[in-house]
Amino acid sequence: MPKSLPVILSWTIGIPAAITVLRIGIDYGLGRDIEWLSYVPLFLGTAAAGLVFAGPLRYAVHHLKKDD
Repeated sequence: MPKSLPVILSWTIGIPAAITVLRIGIDYGLGRDIEWLSYVPLFLGTAAAGLVFAGPLRYAVHHLKKDD
């Protein structure tokens, strides 16, 4: 398995899932209605950002630190 795969997967699936669960918890704590369909854009948007920006950037930073 390439070393970049776990980093990119964590930023594509793990972090967006954690953010979505945190947002659901905050909404539940504030007494707001929980509509599951409204959290899909939040998850997909953060997953896309993790796939395009955060995952490759984090891998590049980790790779540069390892070379020093």
